[in-house]
Amino acid sequence: MREQHRSDWVEVELGEVANLVYGKGLPTKNLTEGGYPVFGANGIIGNYSSYLYEEEQVLISCRGAASGTINISPPFCFVTNNSLVVEYSFHDLLLNQYLYYILRGADKAQIITGSAQPQVTINNARNLKFPLPPLPEQRVIVAKLEQLFSELDQGIASLQTARKQLDTYRQAVLKQAFEGELTREWRALQHTSTSSVQRAKGPSLPSAEALLDQIQAARAAHHAQQMAAWEQQIADWEAKGKEGKKPRKPGRVKKVSNESAEEQKIKYLIQDIPDTWVWVKVANVGEVQLGRQRSPKHHSGTHMRPYLRVANVFENRIDLSDVLEMNFTPDEFETYELKDGDILLNEGQSLELVGRPAMYRGELPGACFQNTLVRFRPYSTLDRKFALHLMLTYFKLGEFQKIASWTTSIAHLGAGRFAELFVPIPSLPEQHQIVAEIESRLSVCDKLVESIEAGLQQAEALRQSLLKQAFEGRLLSEAELAACRQEPDWEPAGELLARIKAEKKTSKA
Repeated sequence: MREQHRSDWVEVELGEVANLVYGKGLPTKNLTEGGYPVFGANGIIGNYSSYLYEEEQVLISCRGAASGTINISPPFCFVTNNSLVVEYSFHDLLLNQYLYYILRGADKAQIITGSAQPQVTINNARNLKFPLPPLPEQRVIVAKLEQLFSELDQGIASLQTARKQLDTYRQAVLKQAFEGELTREWRALQHTSTSSVQRAKGPSLPSAEALLDQIQAARAAHHAQQMAAWEQQIADWEAKGKEGKKPRKPGRVKKVSNESAEEQKIKYLIQDIPDTWVWVKVANVGEVQLGRQRSPKHHSGTHMRPYLRVANVFENRIDLSDVLEMNFTPDEFETYELKDGDILLNEGQSLELVGRPAMYRGELPGACFQNTLVRFRPYSTLDRKFALHLMLTYFKLGEFQKIASWTTSIAHLGAGRFAELFVPIPSLPEQHQIVAEIESRLSVCDKLVESIEAGLQQAEALRQSLLKQAFEGRLLSEAELAACRQEPDWEPAGELLARIKAEKKTSKA
């Protein structure tokens, strides 16, 4: 386990002082509601009618991703499945709790073999070396570690509680932002701080009706751009002798209406919104596009381009560590090219992650996107940062889960369902103010989260440091060591090891 320890301790191999056996293989059908607890790699997995062991034992997970995980069973009858190694020790000479902490601090690479299917073998475990101190020192080391770890665990629990509270606070900030609470005073100032000439013309903020007109105008302008592009596509298509599919004509622009706020209360967790805001469909304030399907015919070609998929889009973050490529023709590239400010949402995901959004900020120029993502591109009446925070809010509140179609394994947001979703929209000036209010509050929150995460990492580092100190003989003070030597069962470590070997040999006979 390590090369340095106290000179009056002895180094032993686990196989010298303990018997190791594989747990009993138990078919799932043999598990019952009553009986004795069955320990698996991650704790109790069921019950069994009879037990194998009557007392506290150290357990080593020996198969799968949990290989090398160390547990210690409660002091009652139990059985283990075949994913664990059970380690017997001689409790009057070698404390199980001491072995438990030894294994917690051990380098798992010494006992784990394989990478694709990692496992712990008995032979590897038997060869694990560790320091053996006299029995009284074992007891004091265990007691001191348990005391220190108890205090450490309390600190960790406090940090984890604080992190959950910050998550709750973050969600509350977002919800209040899109109910108009964060800008209540700002709106009041807009009405009271204008000049007499401005007041004579009316309030500085547009009414809901005027805002609807602005949204309608932005949609019409976007539609005009689409029509101009379509007309050029038609001209090119005709010039090429009408080869291939005829370009599809954009649909008509429907009139934007303000959905009844009372109806929205029934549908969404966001409640009352200010009178100057409107409830409109996502499709009214931005372009919704599903990504291009991946298929073998696109795996090669003369126009290979990188594309983003669900594996690249995390909560408010684009991950470019694993980017794939496929062929996009010039026409397809025009449709699926990502532009700075596009918001990408997970279309196909587990139910709790469906709709997870992030903004593309030009991190990978020339990138496109796959149909595991939905792209939302805001029109001119919608600030892109406002749109991102709005999508994060809907994601946090579970609104995307409500509209998703799902099976036991995957949920689909659906570009069409997403486009029909209603969202609360204020004027552009208020959108900008809301973004500023959100980012001001959440930046403080982010710094606190960073501090908490650093604290949790430091706590784990401290745990490992304490284990290292314990098994190098540096945890106990000279006074504590002197007191151990006065205990009636104190004996040199070498003599203790000889007695353990003798008892182990007797137990096998």
